[in-house]
Amino acid sequence: MERPTRDQVMSWDASPLADIAADADKIVQGIDTIADSMRRTISGMHWSGAAATAANHRADNEYQQIRTIASAYDELGTACRTAHSQMNQAIADIKSTVHATEVEPVSVADDWSVLNMQDQNEAENITARLTGLADSIGSAMDTAGKAIATAVDTLAALTPVSAGLSGTLADQDLTDFRNGTATPEELARIQAATRLTPEQKQALADGRPVELPQGQFDYLSHLMRSEDGMTIDDIANIGSHLTPDQQQQLQRGIADSMQLISNPQVHTASIDGSANWPDRGGMEQLPATVRTVLTENPLWTSGPNTTNPYGVMYPGPNVGYGTQLDKLVDIASRGDKSMAQGSDLDRGLIKQASEIATLNKDPNHDFAGLSDDGTKSSALADKMLDFVSSDHQAVHDFITGENMNPTCTPDGSYNAESHVLDVLQNEWGKDQHGAENIFEWIGGDAGAPDQAAQQRAGESAEHLANIISHNEATLAQDMPGRSDHAAFGQVNPGVSNAVAGALKDYIPNFAGVNEPGLLVNHYAHSLDTAGDHHDGVGRDGSRVDHHPGDLSNLFKVIDSNPDAAAMFNSRAAKVAGQLDFQAGTGANPHAAYESAQLTGAMQIGLNDELFSLTKIDHQNTADQQTAEYNKKLEIVDVVTGAVNPTGPVISTTAWVLDPVVKAEIPSPDIPSINEQPTHWSDDLEPVRQITDQNSLYQQTNIVSGYNSTHPGTLELFNTHPDPSGRTYQFFDEQGRPNASVIEANRAAFDNAYAKIVPDSLTNQYNDSHGRGWVDDKIPPIDPQKGHR
Repeated sequence: MERPTRDQVMSWDASPLADIAADADKIVQGIDTIADSMRRTISGMHWSGAAATAANHRADNEYQQIRTIASAYDELGTACRTAHSQMNQAIADIKSTVHATEVEPVSVADDWSVLNMQDQNEAENITARLTGLADSIGSAMDTAGKAIATAVDTLAALTPVSAGLSGTLADQDLTDFRNGTATPEELARIQAATRLTPEQKQALADGRPVELPQGQFDYLSHLMRSEDGMTIDDIANIGSHLTPDQQQQLQRGIADSMQLISNPQVHTASIDGSANWPDRGGMEQLPATVRTVLTENPLWTSGPNTTNPYGVMYPGPNVGYGTQLDKLVDIASRGDKSMAQGSDLDRGLIKQASEIATLNKDPNHDFAGLSDDGTKSSALADKMLDFVSSDHQAVHDFITGENMNPTCTPDGSYNAESHVLDVLQNEWGKDQHGAENIFEWIGGDAGAPDQAAQQRAGESAEHLANIISHNEATLAQDMPGRSDHAAFGQVNPGVSNAVAGALKDYIPNFAGVNEPGLLVNHYAHSLDTAGDHHDGVGRDGSRVDHHPGDLSNLFKVIDSNPDAAAMFNSRAAKVAGQLDFQAGTGANPHAAYESAQLTGAMQIGLNDELFSLTKIDHQNTADQQTAEYNKKLEIVDVVTGAVNPTGPVISTTAWVLDPVVKAEIPSPDIPSINEQPTHWSDDLEPVRQITDQNSLYQQTNIVSGYNSTHPGTLELFNTHPDPSGRTYQFFDEQGRPNASVIEANRAAFDNAYAKIVPDSLTNQYNDSHGRGWVDDKIPPIDPQKGHR
């Protein structure tokens, strides 16, 4: 603190610090006595077996916890004792000096200046002595204050209200919460039961185990069991008879308690020091009605019913899953986001959201409580996804399938691919961003310094990329539920942009790049195949000059949205350029091969998707004209009497007239439609320019790499004369290629390249690149080491 003033010091008494130290010593002695007695009693029992082992281990744990409290009191006593010894004498010296100095008319001012003393030198000496003592007190207070605060904070963490928590208390507290008779102590208890230390919160965020004291866990568990007979609405209204501030405090505690108790990483101390925890969180700890709406199929499967004008029936009572899930998200939203990290509550919500999103694609399903054309169900699914998006562990598990079986009924199992596809293939509204948010963080954490976050993101990216590439048939075109054959990027441009942004920094991983310096993330693995440029037979039996692979299919799906395609392909082109640069240095023998597989996948993906999108437009035009043609034929059938709404009519006139009239109706000119140009060539032209520029810059990147190990190479290019003796500024002063100059004078550039770049380097590059161009299999790498 700043130098204390005269008035402050003259009013101080440091003796209470000594009293606190003495009291702390007595507490330490008492705690030690109790702890030793407890452990001796348990260990002195004449018994053996598992029960004895468990009891002894529990006693050891309790002993350590009790001794930790004693140590904190000991630190408090030491801090107070040290502060007393440092301050007490200084305060006494100041008081005696002031009393001796202040003889009329002399006085000591608040800033320690000595006033009205005839001997000015003596006045200055006294002031210097007093300020020195005051400074020493201020310094001692700073040191002591920090030590005492640390000791008090430790004790607050070790002996909070939670130290007195129990399951019995939770039962009574809930009754009072509902009746509106809750005391401040009861409200403090639920807050204490959901309080974690900063270290525990970090462990929760990292997906690491978090140990709770038995009493704290029992309180949370009993609180949930007391809610077993309650509906979701009942739970939402707990505390409704309290004051608004109390109700807000309580509802936050209810939400946090659900998140904590449903987290499988939350546990009590094990009996043998292993991970065999006697009590742990999870789905089964949640109230019964919450478990039901999180695990059971929210969609009502229909069956045939001839008495129903719609031809379907909906079995079972209307349990209102839609409104219940909506209310459950409201309950959970009242809590602390830092508690919502890896909980089964969040896992259940994101799984149910994906299933709800399928409603508007299947007319044979109804959603209890939200039966409509799909717009209400999409809004609810969006709300649920948006809430869970901040729980990266839950999203990771949703994508990878890890830890998700508890979100299913006992006889069910979770399928990650189908659930992720449900989210990708639902048509989201322009103001619905939940699906985007569950993917965006994957890109943000690609290179996170926190290794747990980076690993979580890398594994999510790898699985998401595989799901997309393995389902290009229903993502690159023909999205389920779409009569217009639309592609993922057309139906969900926002989500496709989010996916492209989430995955772009993993392109080196997916392409099997083996250079650590080019990997942003060190946990995502390569895809299996890239695609190749071998001639062969396509799926439809036609001749093709390439075959798609996982990597090219990933590009294909992302290329269905021009904006996402530009983002993703630009990142890929940069990686390819970096690989060509490394090939130019001669230090990375795999670089040309990897560059070829990557650029080959880019080109295959773009060409395949451009073909698909063009085919979609042609198909839609043909479908429209065919529908119009068929409608005309139906009209003819009715007019001629060949067919009518009540059944066929046998008419000799019809047999004569019908074929004649139909012959006058022109059928759609399908071959002509298939030759018509579409807008997709223009829309994806920027992406094609990216792939073309990658080819253009291939040689210049090799030259730049060669220049890094052979300085002066760029100047050789700029001064190399063509056959007429003319030179060109192929590279600017910063070493960047002048693309327009190279394009306009390609022959001169190629001639300079052949003269300056060694044949051995060129031949090595061409050989490796050629193999990568035709090889489909991507050599796997260890992303943590960055090499094969």
